[in-house]
Amino acid sequence: MRLLEMIADPPGREAAFEPLLDQLAEIFDPDEGPWRPRLDGRERGWYERCETKRLAIARAAAQNLDGVREHADLVLSAIVHDIERSGNRQLIQVALRALGARAVLEALIGYVESGDAAERTGVTMAMYWARPVMAYDLREVREHRAEIEAADRELVEVRGRARQACLRAFLATDDAAERVELSLCFTLDPGDYPAGWDAALRRAVEVALADRDRFGRLLRTLSPE
Repeated sequence: MRLLEMIADPPGREAAFEPLLDQLAEIFDPDEGPWRPRLDGRERGWYERCETKRLAIARAAAQNLDGVREHADLVLSAIVHDIERSGNRQLIQVALRALGARAVLEALIGYVESGDAAERTGVTMAMYWARPVMAYDLREVREHRAEIEAADRELVEVRGRARQACLRAFLATDDAAERVELSLCFTLDPGDYPAGWDAALRRAVEVALADRDRFGRLLRTLSPE
């Protein structure tokens, strides 16, 4: 089972996420039917509404990448307020196709550095998908393999900055739940960092060792002595 599937989605995010979806719906004008409050005589709950809205918007936006570029800030805001760390791929894929992986990663780093706690958590949920390969459907990957590999090589420095931003944010907060989320996006291996990060890494190790139950995955990223 992948780590992604083992981590519970954080609660209470729908209040910010659904209004962003409604704004995107007005822009991309997908069919209203899938998310009308009542369908076939039954009330839809917030989770089902958000899931069906997101899917319909992503499908419409995929046919209007110029619109995604024009409204990139709103699309990215919806991504970092998403409720689910697997379904969020739908909007992330559209953003990758319209903006490119570098721009998406740079935006995620910006949210880690200057966003609020909910946005930082959304970044950790999005980071798994923010890779060049995720811009393609599975059937397209083989055809674009060389392009994907070249893009990955070009993103090494940006990914390093993303790790550093998440490590800094991890040390800056005392909230245990936020720290768990941030711990998914950096390692404790000094080989993954440039010179000057030893003190920060030592502090992160101390935090993780003090709560092994929460940070077991992070501790496993320590390089073997």
